[in-house]
Amino acid sequence: MKNIKNYINTKKELELVKINLESLNDKEKYLVEFREYLKNVEQKLIVTAKEIEVKLRELDGIEQELLYNILVVGLNPTKAVDSVAYKNDKDPSTIWKGYYPKVKEKLIEVGYFSSEVPV
Repeated sequence: MKNIKNYINTKKELELVKINLESLNDKEKYLVEFREYLKNVEQKLIVTAKEIEVKLRELDGIEQELLYNILVVGLNPTKAVDSVAYKNDKDPSTIWKGYYPKVKEKLIEVGYFSSEVPV
């Protein structure tokens, strides 16, 4: 009688193991598909970011140059102002007073001065 109980318990355990294996296989399949999806999204975002960088680089104007140098190139505002002033043959104080306040508003809008600076 004891052997029969052991046999029945073993069969039930085997069924449980099969169910768990099927579940794991389903989860693994889902994770692989999700990984591929994330890789595709990542590639699309990389392409989009590069396209945006190209378009930003093509914009004319001192404000746009400042934004490009700060957000894309990664210069701090002081270095960006100096670079733009040199490139446009203007005094840095002119850039600070005439253009940077507008640029600063845009930087605040995109969260540049928050603790989480966009990359």
